Amino acid sequence: MLIITAVMVFDRYFTEAVMPLIEEEYGIDIKKTALVDGLFALGFTILAISPVFRYFGDWLSQKTIMCIGMTLWTLLTFTFCFVPKQWFWLILLLRGLLDIIADIFLSCALPLIGHMFSVSNRRLAIFRFQLCSFLFSVYCFLLLVLILLY
Repeated sequence: MLIITAVMVFDRYFTEAVMPLIEEEYGIDIKKTALVDGLFALGFTILAISPVFRYFGDWLSQKTIMCIGMTLWTLLTFTFCFVPKQWFWLILLLRGLLDIIADIFLSCALPLIGHMFSVSNRRLAIFRFQLCSFLFSVYCFLLLVLILLY
């Protein structure tokens, strides 16, 4: 679970770190760059909070949601790498979908971790997971800043 979270965090920060290169490659301005970031908030609000996803959350097991989400996330990330310059709209769509899928299936991570431990150890396990996720986020951000500086 921690590795999956680490990959997601790295992907998010990496996209932000290379955004100037994406702007240059696709010839876009700051307004279109803001669309890439803002689309996540809009999509998450419309899709992730809708009754459809709540229904699937009750109908499917958390492990199934995690497997489907990880598979979709992997395929969309791979597709994102090969978008031609003239299809910038596809970058917007893929980026929004990637963030939505990541947040939907990562929301299953804490209950899954909670189920793996006994009641007496559950809080500590969830705390460690959250702490490690935060520390890895900081580490990824600093690593990407160093990569961009050199």
